Amino acid sequence: MSATGWFSRSLACSFAFLTLVLVPGTRTEALQRVKLVSETEVYTVLVSNTQANRFVFPFRVEKITSSAPGLDVKFYRNTATVSLVGEEAAEMIVYAKGKSYMLNLIPKDIPGETVILEVQAPEPVKYQQGYLKAIKDLIMAGYRGEMPDGYQAVEVFKKVKDWEKGGTLYLVRVYRCPQALTLKEYVLMNTGKDTVEVSEEDFLKGNVRAVSVDRHEVRPGMATKVFVVE
Repeated sequence: MSATGWFSRSLACSFAFLTLVLVPGTRTEALQRVKLVSETEVYTVLVSNTQANRFVFPFRVEKITSSAPGLDVKFYRNTATVSLVGEEAAEMIVYAKGKSYMLNLIPKDIPGETVILEVQAPEPVKYQQGYLKAIKDLIMAGYRGEMPDGYQAVEVFKKVKDWEKGGTLYLVRVYRCPQALTLKEYVLMNTGKDTVEVSEEDFLKGNVRAVSVDRHEVRPGMATKVFVVE
C-alpha cells in the first residue's frame, strides 16, 4: 500500500459546550451561558418550571418550534420568554439565519433563569502527531473497515464511470464527520482482458488531500480498493 498527495489544511469536529454561571447575591435569577458550536449538537439548558425564563440570542430569531405540551414560548427579535410546566424535559428548536439549533430544556424547581446564547466557532481537533498522522489514521481505518471516532459511514455503491484504462470505477461508501476530513472508498473492477495500471495521480484532482491505492496492477477479473481523502 502506498499513499501520496498530502496537503496541510485545518480540520475540525464540532462539540457542544455549556457553561453555567450562578450569580450570587440578592438576584432572583441565575445566569447561564450556552455556546452554540454546531447544528448537529443538542444543548442542555436548565429552566424554571415555576417562573418564566428569559432567553437572549446572538441573532434575530425567525422561528421557534416544539411539540412539548407544557411549553409556552413567546419571542421577539433576539429574545424569548419560555415557560415550562411539569417535570418532563422538552426539546425546543430555534431557527435563524438559515440554521437551526436544538435545545433540551430540563425543568427544575428554581427561580426563573436568564439564558445567554452565543455562537462559537468550532475548535480544531488536535492530533498527537499532527495533520499528516490524522490523514494516515483515517486511511488505515478505511482499510481495516473500522469506523473512525466521530464519523458516520454512508453506503453508496454506485457506478462512477468507465475507467479509461479499462474496467469500471464504483464509489462504495463515504465516511463523514462534520467540519472534518471526508474519506471516500472506491473499488476499481477490471472487466477487461488486459492488466490495468492504477496510480494515486489518477485521483489527485480538485480538493483531494490524499490518495491510497491498494493494488497498482489489477489483473482481469480482479479489483482494487482506492481511498481518497477530501
